[in-house]
Amino acid sequence: MDPVAATLAAAFIGAVPVAAALIYKLGRDASTPIIRKGSSIKNLHHNYEVLDKELQKLLALATDIDHGRVNSKEIKNTGTYKLWITRVWEIQAEVEALVNEYERIKEKLRREINVIAKGKLSKKMVNKHQEVRQHIEEGKFLIANL
Repeated sequence: MDPVAATLAAAFIGAVPVAAALIYKLGRDASTPIIRKGSSIKNLHHNYEVLDKELQKLLALATDIDHGRVNSKEIKNTGTYKLWITRVWEIQAEVEALVNEYERIKEKLRREINVIAKGKLSKKMVNKHQEVRQHIEEGKFLIANL
């Protein structure tokens, strides 16, 4: 074998492991979001149920304050309460939109698998659940401190 061919062969053989490592890394990184989405996709129905339960708690708290089951005269006349209750109704509308999207996707999935839409919806539900929980805590704080 001539020296040029030997050098090229050695360079090629040396480059194969580097290329393989690069291809592996690219493939691993490309599949990571799908793996993460998979766990939220599997939990879509659970996320829906948890979000619905938390919304019911938030609405019950708002109703208790609104119907005077709490010292409502002091609370209901504050700007903080007015902002809080306005946000309650906004959150309710946002959750209802997510529920409608859930029902639409659930029907669509019977006809075709739409993994991306299902994963995005599940993530939205998790985020909205956290927002609802935070708003419940803010309502409890209002009751305790006003």
